Amino acid sequence: MRTFLYCTCLAIAVAGQPILAQPEEEEREAKAWVACISDPPGAKILVGHPQSQESWEKGTTPTRVPVYDLGPTPRELRFTFTKPGYEPYTSLVTVTPGDEIRLVARLEPRRYLAYVSDGKLVMANADGSTPTEVAQLEQPLSWEAPVWLGEAEAVAVWEAGALVLYGPEGEELEALVTPASAARAVGTQQPVALWGAAPLASGRGAVCLGTWGAGETAALVCPRDAGDSPTVLAPGALRVSASPTEDVVAVTAGAGTTVYRLRGSGEVDILSELPGVEELVWSPDGGQIAVALKDELYIGDAGFEKLIQVTASGQAGPEHLLWHPSGDGVLCTIHRHLTARSRWDEIWLVHAPGVEGDPMLLVDGRGHPHSSTLAPLAFVPYSGTLAYRVGNPPDHRTYLVDFGEPGSSEVLLFNSGLPAWSEAVAGTRSRPPRDTADAEEDAS
Repeated sequence: MRTFLYCTCLAIAVAGQPILAQPEEEEREAKAWVACISDPPGAKILVGHPQSQESWEKGTTPTRVPVYDLGPTPRELRFTFTKPGYEPYTSLVTVTPGDEIRLVARLEPRRYLAYVSDGKLVMANADGSTPTEVAQLEQPLSWEAPVWLGEAEAVAVWEAGALVLYGPEGEELEALVTPASAARAVGTQQPVALWGAAPLASGRGAVCLGTWGAGETAALVCPRDAGDSPTVLAPGALRVSASPTEDVVAVTAGAGTTVYRLRGSGEVDILSELPGVEELVWSPDGGQIAVALKDELYIGDAGFEKLIQVTASGQAGPEHLLWHPSGDGVLCTIHRHLTARSRWDEIWLVHAPGVEGDPMLLVDGRGHPHSSTLAPLAFVPYSGTLAYRVGNPPDHRTYLVDFGEPGSSEVLLFNSGLPAWSEAVAGTRSRPPRDTADAEEDAS
């Protein structure tokens, strides 16, 4: 269901079938005025008749819109406010001669959903409705998810080996990193394969992984500023993740995981070294971490001071850690081994310390004819649905299951390509605090 917007209108009395002024008519005397205010300001104003799809642009908020040629009978006009990163808002305003009307619209940030399907970048509402194919990608990596930077300011997509930025409306922007720029950063003339981007919370860029030569690897800091080149953060990197609240990243190498803070000046601080940690992910609010350590799952505070063991499976894993959106637990893959030839994966939900409930088996790999290799991928926003992978890329399939109902029927989503629900909310970071009364005064 499409996201609807809330708006406050200070409205309105109105008159006669109004004829909207064209440029040559605007020297005529206005019969009424509509002061248009929006929060945030800077919204484009479109005015038309309710019975017609046609409309005319009348400037940006805050401003006063003149209305011409009104008859004695009140009539309606359709006012629509549009601003990039926000949902459009439409209101009907009744106008009569002599009116001075104030129309106030509080614009709601647009919630975007991005994923790659059949080689195309798709944008949709956060609930998945109204999908729109906005870009044809060249040689996309079907198992790499789109990554949002900032508050839906741009989405980074893997295309032809590069991490390319697109605007929320699908316009192509610059490339964060290319195989050539990565090769210059690591000091090699060999091709560098790139994957695994983690966005910086500030929106200033991302950290990704590169591989070249005989299995050499590195984590690269990729600034969004087109004038800055990628730099090597850590050699030998195998995994990378990022805090959702600050520019802090965790890089896993062979001996363990190191946590770095990236400063705006370009300086890098080491916050913590965690020997033996094979994977680290932050909770949605950034207040907790989940780590894979000694084949068990641990959860602790984001200050890295204390870790609490929450599994005792005695099996290989956990792997592919994924926090539940509520922050109450972590999904992970556990590898079961009975004999050398008897192996399958299970996806479990394990609750965080202090949260009641036993660990829950969500998906059993023995039930999949395609492969017994499993990995949780993402939660579909505004639903009780988990997307998970069966098999290893590129020979994999994606399934959906209601994780609130263990044993519920599963849905095969795609036979090839990996959809990625990368939800982001536009406009909330840049919206300035502004008193509505001040905006009304500007429009008067």
